[in-house]
Amino acid sequence: MTTAKSIALNFAKKKETLDMNDIALAKATGLSLKTIEKVMHGEKSYRVSSLLAIADALDLEVFLLEKMVVKEVLFDPMLHPRAVQGVIDKLKDL
Repeated sequence: MTTAKSIALNFAKKKETLDMNDIALAKATGLSLKTIEKVMHGEKSYRVSSLLAIADALDLEVFLLEKMVVKEVLFDPMLHPRAVQGVIDKLKDL
């Protein structure tokens, strides 16, 4: 299961890549600086709409995958390229 902390880490990496600080992110999302700080610290008490707004401002997309798909793609070092293409094709249908 993805945690609030792991989401925050992914956001932080992307924010650093974009050379964006929390104030700029707050302005880009229309969220308060307090909300941005809560999300960026991995606190669990924020809204899905906040998550989506931050992802959008960071040029990220949020979607859900079956755990089996994630395990196949991330944890199987011998995964056959056709299987990877099958997963990609499934994602295109979302």
